[in-house]
Amino acid sequence: MFRKEELIVRAVKALDFDFLFKLENDEAYWHLSDSDRAFTAKELRDFISRAQQPILLTKQFRYIIEIENRGQIGCIDLFDFDPINKFVGVGIIIYDETYRRKGYAKGALLLIESYVREVLDCNFIFAYVLEDNKASVSLFKAMNYLVVTDQTDHSFEKDKNRINQILFQKKLK
Repeated sequence: MFRKEELIVRAVKALDFDFLFKLENDEAYWHLSDSDRAFTAKELRDFISRAQQPILLTKQFRYIIEIENRGQIGCIDLFDFDPINKFVGVGIIIYDETYRRKGYAKGALLLIESYVREVLDCNFIFAYVLEDNKASVSLFKAMNYLVVTDQTDHSFEKDKNRINQILFQKKLK
């Protein structure tokens, strides 16, 4: 668990089922995870039970972003962890719109970057962001991530439109 004041970033627990069920089954975000259908309760329970496996084994890990005494507001995922080449990908969502643009994503990202640098010993962290996601583009630019490439050949379908993604990268060491 990582913490700064009221902001908590922690591993997924069984008590997160309702929050994750709502998030994962919100069609508005399926394009971010290449989903094309809703998760069943059993699939999500299985995911939660496997979520405790170490990142060294699975190469990915999901964290819950929580505000003390207010509950879950989002998730931050580490993926494509490569301990040999010392890099990892990050994805973040503040699902509860009440808490967007209030610094919680930035705070969670700072906590994760510290963990990635100090514990996972990564030199670089990267993120893919859809170019129409102005809030995320702003976040990663404000956090000193550099645009590595505008991946027009890796676009995603969203609302029957093709949206390009941007690859951001930050040197941690």
